[in-house]
Amino acid sequence: MISYFTSGFGNLNKCEDSCTAGVFDILKYLPADLFWQILKSSLLLDTLPSVAGNIQQIEFWPKWSVKDIEEISNANYIEPDVFINFIDFDVIIEAKRYDEKQQNSKQHRDQLVAYFNEFSDNETKEVYYILLGGLHLEDVRKEITIIAGFLNERTVKLSTIKWSSLLSTIASLKKTIERQGLQHQKPILLLLEDVINVLAIHGYHKKKWLSKMPKHTINQTQIINFKYKTNAK
Repeated sequence: MISYFTSGFGNLNKCEDSCTAGVFDILKYLPADLFWQILKSSLLLDTLPSVAGNIQQIEFWPKWSVKDIEEISNANYIEPDVFINFIDFDVIIEAKRYDEKQQNSKQHRDQLVAYFNEFSDNETKEVYYILLGGLHLEDVRKEITIIAGFLNERTVKLSTIKWSSLLSTIASLKKTIERQGLQHQKPILLLLEDVINVLAIHGYHKKKWLSKMPKHTINQTQIINFKYKTNAK
């Protein structure tokens, strides 16, 4: 599907949902430890555990009911972008289209209230909340405290990440694997290349710095011997 768009045959309605699904629908096929390594290495603010284990379930835009919750009166359900269930903890990801100034603290609170309502049996399970893109300068807090009428006070650990830092991590990992030259890692390289292409479609490109580009020597002799003719008047 990605090749259909990168080859110019189709037009993609580029939005935060297409970027989120395009990236995480591919990353979920990686070995669980590699998926977690990519996520943790990309974080600007990291509160995630060192080890995650296998993904039990990953959902995109799950609908969590808030119908009878007084704290959320303007909706029947709440949809976080990505919900990842591990054995020991859960991860909620709220993604925005661009890297800066789109996240909304009320939306974060509403999603977490909806989560605790939906999974009321998970009273002891840790919850991690990741802001992906849309960051503000004040998004440096490490915890969110949630209080609701049906809920005892709960603390959720907060992490932040940019699409551009995710791209940088994936591109660096891809180069490392390429240098190793191991044939059995070819499928991983193909998956990483697809993620890079998804991000490129959405405007996130690998940058080449002049200081890291190869140097080329100009043949000065040819310049000295260069002759040109002027038009005679």
